[in-house]
Amino acid sequence: KFGGASLADASAVRRAVDLGRRRRGPLVVVVSAMAGVTVSLLDGARAALRGETTLAEQAVEAFAKKHHAAVETLLRGAERRRLHAVVDAATTEYRDLLRAVATLKDLAPRTSDLLVSRGERTATALVAAALNAASQRASAVDALAFVVTDGQHGSATPDIAATRPGARRTLLAFVR
Repeated sequence: KFGGASLADASAVRRAVDLGRRRRGPLVVVVSAMAGVTVSLLDGARAALRGETTLAEQAVEAFAKKHHAAVETLLRGAERRRLHAVVDAATTEYRDLLRAVATLKDLAPRTSDLLVSRGERTATALVAAALNAASQRASAVDALAFVVTDGQHGSATPDIAATRPGARRTLLAFVR
């Protein structure tokens, strides 16, 4: 598992990729958001809730800038263009969610979870692309595809027994 500190910037992502490349055999890598991203995403949401649209937009721009900078450093060619599009899509989703929070004047735990997932999902795509660029076959898999939780938004606990079959089915498809 690579947490935020392990993914502080492009250099840190490169170090994580090097660790992954040294490993022989099938490997599952779990990725958190890049360093500072989760806090920034939530700060933007709280700013939107307070009606501070300038601060909210600054959080959106910081998200985009951090991820686009990593893409520029780590990737080339078509993969670079593809990942820039991934970052753009995540940025647009984040901006749209902040606008909804500001309009509704509500930041429900479910919305907060959805906001935070932007960072994790974008970092997952970035690390998978960087592994592929380093000649290590990798695929980004969204945990939403198989993780089952108790449904308590804001503090969900995974249901390991319910998650296991979907995790096996999803992940084994990549290691065969």
